[in-house]
Amino acid sequence: MTTTEHTELIRRLADDFTALQDAVLARMNGTCAPETAEALEHASLAGPITVTLAHADVLARGAVRRAELSVQPPERLRRLRVHAAGCDGPGHRRRPGTRGSVPATPPAAPGRRTRWS
Repeated sequence: MTTTEHTELIRRLADDFTALQDAVLARMNGTCAPETAEALEHASLAGPITVTLAHADVLARGAVRRAELSVQPPERLRRLRVHAAGCDGPGHRRRPGTRGSVPATPPAAPGRRTRWS
């Protein structure tokens, strides 16, 4: 591989996140082409490779969690979704000015004290 081709490959990997991610994962799996593996060793790609690995880790953890949840009974999933949404249960209505079941502090009139102030 010529120096120009090598530089162009490094530039392409630095500019194209998907290509970089594919190259990094191929290198981790041992299926990476030698010229790509050599380009990945370039110092300018150290930061982007770290981001790529972190992104791949997040995707893998999400896939594992989805697989874990796919075997849960429907009632358990329903309770988890309700909890994640911040509701108290099906049909729960939030009162105006509240977050979940905790009332928001009402604004006090100027010069007037309330039980919250």
